[in-house]
Amino acid sequence: MSALFAKIVKLVEARDVLISTHGFKRMQAKSIALCELITGIGTAELIEDYCEYHAGPALLVLYTISLPLHAVWGSRSVPIDPPFW
Repeated sequence: MSALFAKIVKLVEARDVLISTHGFKRMQAKSIALCELITGIGTAELIEDYCEYHAGPALLVLYTISLPLHAVWGSRSVPIDPPFW
């Protein structure tokens, strides 16, 4: 497990998260409940670690809840709503 993934898992399990407007709209459009992402983080699989991403470190994570889905998590150093979203 990467250091960033371990940090994200700890923050998500503590429910210390913020959802971007972009992320919230995507979740609504796909009927994904935040509680599913929070409770499923312990069994989620790290797909890609974008430690050099231009907007700040981020992860692509695969969940297998009822259907497979992916989520992008970033650290608090990443702006919540970058202008390019």
